[in-house]
Amino acid sequence: AGKGEKYFQGVMPMGRFQNFEDFLSLFPVKPRDKIRAGFNVICPAHADRKPSLSVTQNSNKILLDCKAGCGVESIVEALGLTMSDLFLDHSPSPSKKIVATYSYHNAEGKLIYEVVRFEPKGFSQRRPDGKGGYIWNLTGIKPMLYHLPAILKAIRHNDRIYVAEGERDADRLWGLGLVATTNPMGAGKWKEHYSDTLKSGNMVILPDNDQSGVDHALSIANSSYGKAKSIKLLEPFKDSIDVSDWLDNGHSVEELEALVEN
Repeated sequence: AGKGEKYFQGVMPMGRFQNFEDFLSLFPVKPRDKIRAGFNVICPAHADRKPSLSVTQNSNKILLDCKAGCGVESIVEALGLTMSDLFLDHSPSPSKKIVATYSYHNAEGKLIYEVVRFEPKGFSQRRPDGKGGYIWNLTGIKPMLYHLPAILKAIRHNDRIYVAEGERDADRLWGLGLVATTNPMGAGKWKEHYSDTLKSGNMVILPDNDQSGVDHALSIANSSYGKAKSIKLLEPFKDSIDVSDWLDNGHSVEELEALVEN
């Protein structure tokens, strides 16, 4: 890990970044070039050999400009952040506490990164630093499906795989004896290589009951068409936000399986 990478243990400052220096610490000190309003650093969204990403500040907002043409969203995603993380929070406030950790392992079962949920509500990503701590970004990490080793086993055994929106829903289904997965970072973040991973799999896609959830489910189905062995796209659960909410409202795993069969 470079000297500029930031580490946190257990708690993280409210607002993700409280000042420009906090954000800049995501990038290695070398190579880093000082410019009038900030710094040029290595861009995490492409194979950058010399600093081509300018990082500057305008009031309480971080500005990113890659000279190679990488979009701001792709840069933010490569850092394991969200667009809202570009807004600094200068106000003193209580620390966010980790309330859930979702571990992502590669095909061999090695821990590659984690998605961390905080209270007050918020999410971030971290990867092991090899020294017992964590680096709070996914720079250089190719994101993967949740529960990947078990998903690959399910494909080999021709088992049904439920694709939910979010780790909480996937874990809820696992607790009921179903094989379930999700992509990291939520709706709208499905990638083509996730569909490649599910090639020859029997997929059941469970949309959340809002427009972004429906759009997300449709994008998964379209991306996986012609790759998966079978795809079943369920309708959003009536009077429920998502599958966990639907189960909390008194429905059973048997009812879910019946919906799939019908």
